[in-house]
Amino acid sequence: MPALGVFLTLADPTKPRIPEAAGAGQDERPGFAPVPRLQIVTIGRAMRLGRPGRASARAAKEHDPGAQSAFSL
Repeated sequence: MPALGVFLTLADPTKPRIPEAAGAGQDERPGFAPVPRLQIVTIGRAMRLGRPGRASARAAKEHDPGAQSAFSL
């Protein structure tokens, strides 16, 4: 599996760093959209998005909140 990386920064990346990160290529897997192998993300963007390059997703609501406690081990 190719390595993936995310650099978290306080400020936007400098112009020379953007093509340098893009030069790492993309990870491509069947059935999924290509993902950059190296992403440079500001802390502010990470807080807004939840995950680099993707919108935040909310967990599904439980239909029966008591069902978990009723499960016997």
